[in-house]
Amino acid sequence: MMGRIDTLLIYRGISEDPLCRMLSELDSGGSKHTLEGRYPVCFAALAALPSDHGDPWSHYLRKQVLTEETAFTRAAGAGRPLSDGLRKALAHDLRILQKLHSIDPESILRSLPGNLPSWRDLATGNEVGGVEMLLASDAPWDSLIDFLWDYFTEHSPGVVGELTSFFWRAGALVPVLEPDPTTLGDLPGYEEERDPLVQNARILAAGGPANNVLVYGPNGTGKSSTVRALANEFADDGLRLVQLAKEQIEELPQLMRVLRRHPEKFIVFMDDLAFELGEHDHGLLKGLLEGGLEARPRNVVIYATSNRRHLVDERHNDRESDRFDPVHVSDAHQHKTSLASRFGLRVFFPASNQERYLVIVSALAARRAFAIDPEVLDEKALRWSRNGSGLSPRTAQQFVDDLVGRTKIESDDHAG
Repeated sequence: MMGRIDTLLIYRGISEDPLCRMLSELDSGGSKHTLEGRYPVCFAALAALPSDHGDPWSHYLRKQVLTEETAFTRAAGAGRPLSDGLRKALAHDLRILQKLHSIDPESILRSLPGNLPSWRDLATGNEVGGVEMLLASDAPWDSLIDFLWDYFTEHSPGVVGELTSFFWRAGALVPVLEPDPTTLGDLPGYEEERDPLVQNARILAAGGPANNVLVYGPNGTGKSSTVRALANEFADDGLRLVQLAKEQIEELPQLMRVLRRHPEKFIVFMDDLAFELGEHDHGLLKGLLEGGLEARPRNVVIYATSNRRHLVDERHNDRESDRFDPVHVSDAHQHKTSLASRFGLRVFFPASNQERYLVIVSALAARRAFAIDPEVLDEKALRWSRNGSGLSPRTAQQFVDDLVGRTKIESDDHAG
């Protein structure tokens, strides 16, 4: 078997994986001394895996098959036709990998002294799902090529296919291991304002021509939380969120080229975006949004949030000079406002008033199943807002968190 794993044509990463090589060596036999030394190492490695899907070795190999980026997955994700040569190479690899997948630890243990446990004793009873279930079945793997092709036309291998949120760092997508779990249901009070954002994200997730979006308004109105919630709302439809800082604008073309080769749909999220006088990056961003030589990928849109309607600082004295040089002032004003106009969708989140604030507080308390007299809740919420927090949705969330936390402590103390 060791010679066979070295002949893999597409899955070269598996051929170089230490655990796969050790298991292949165990299956091929070898000296008693070799087996005695290798089996404990393999058992310890499999015991350390966070697997809860049956035989840990079988699950590990299936995940390797589904997460390694190969010429096959790249061709499928790019929508290219499956060539005959690639099909034959993949069939060759899948026959080898299925034999590796079916390694029986009991046959290895019969050659070893002592009463060593089988790695299958580590297994749990949870069943696998999705496309992995096909690999776990008795079907010949080389008969599943068309199923795998269809799968990889819609799902990237690895973390992009599995996770929802990413940072862009050092020219690579870095997964957010614990993304913000906020959902749209956690953000009451601004349903009407956010509806265009949701519809635009739905169009993107469905593969349609979505617009770049600018969301502007005062602090604390839920602009950023709404964008993050969209990734959770449409995650099952293949929507992903990639956060990009203003300081990384020059890397945006590189990011676009990376995202272009994935079948998923992406929101590039630029949070709290604003430009001061003298900064020139907004000109670069303007060209990238529209009018550049390189077209924006159809599977990518930019969602930016800002406290400024036009993104670029516009001072009152710019307008006061109108009587001295109206042409110059008009040109300067158009230059500053033209960046925001490049966003096809511009949505305003207004400051909350007292009525909206109390509606949000009531909805958040109900979502937490917190029982309290409505008049008492309103009184406490308004008292909290007068401590300098204002009437924003952020203030409402902070108040409800504090109220629920304090009540739990008091209840625990009383019970004690």
